[in-house]
Amino acid sequence: EVSSFCYPNGTKSDFNDTIKNIVKNAGYKNAVAAYFDLDIRDDLFELQRHGISNDMLYFNKIMYGVESLSKVIRRG
Repeated sequence: EVSSFCYPNGTKSDFNDTIKNIVKNAGYKNAVAAYFDLDIRDDLFELQRHGISNDMLYFNKIMYGVESLSKVIRRG
C-alpha cells in the first residue's frame, strides 16, 4: 500500500493548498517536498527533505544540525 506522495519536482512553486487538498482527498497520509527550509511547518502534506549525495561530510552536517545552524547564522 502506498500511503505517501512525492510532489513532482517538489519545489515551493510546484504545489499549493489546492494541490495538497487533492493529494489528501486521494487518500494519501502525507506528502513530501524536495526542499528544506528553516521555516518548519506542522503540515503532513508539506514534509520537507534534504537532498543527500555521497558526500559523508555534508550528510553528517545535516544529521547533526550544522547545516541548519549555518543557515540561521547566514540570515543574521
